Amino acid sequence: MVPGGPADEGGLEPGDRVTAVAGIDVEGWFEFTSEIRSRPGERVEITLVREGREIIRAVTLDTEEEQGIQVGKIGVSNPVGAVSYSLVPLNEAVVYGYRETVAVTGMILGFLGDLVTGGISPRSLGSIVTIGQASGQAAAAGVDSFLRFMALFSVNLAILNLLPIPILDGGHLAFLVIEGVRGKALSFETKMRWSQVGFVIIMGIMVLALSNDFMRVLGF
Repeated sequence: MVPGGPADEGGLEPGDRVTAVAGIDVEGWFEFTSEIRSRPGERVEITLVREGREIIRAVTLDTEEEQGIQVGKIGVSNPVGAVSYSLVPLNEAVVYGYRETVAVTGMILGFLGDLVTGGISPRSLGSIVTIGQASGQAAAAGVDSFLRFMALFSVNLAILNLLPIPILDGGHLAFLVIEGVRGKALSFETKMRWSQVGFVIIMGIMVLALSNDFMRVLGF
């Protein structure tokens, strides 16, 4: 917890378990940070459990600019070292995993939406250099942090692969939808032409991401 930060000023303490932000139930770190980041500068009620008692604290979030957009900050970090583990039934583990995946998916889709609409600068894209740095930081933070990063990265790849860009799996699904609407198959030549377009788009994104990495490494 950051001394003098919103969480500290609002009366939160190490060991508190947050269950809701502004009346919205949260489970897990990704859901919690997603709700906080979407409320820059707002005064929100944080519902938490402390020593078996439910407590509500009002916290005024800080505002910080990240990659051209304003996000909310509460002044806490993922408590990797304080994580405890306990066995839960399989059905509860599946439900928890589902909620975490939905939260991560929403965060990634929000980023892609802001990228398309101009809410986030294309300079925020990164490639293997950014991935390597992030994975190294996650590994240094501990096994739990690294596994969370791997899960986030896997969901990210799955979503990107399902984008309706020819050459990706999402592009093939788009072809199937078009063929279903038309009632007949697209010609091989048509698929090839669109696949070439998709290849150019993917290569352009890769070049942009690599260029951003090199610019950051060089300090630009």
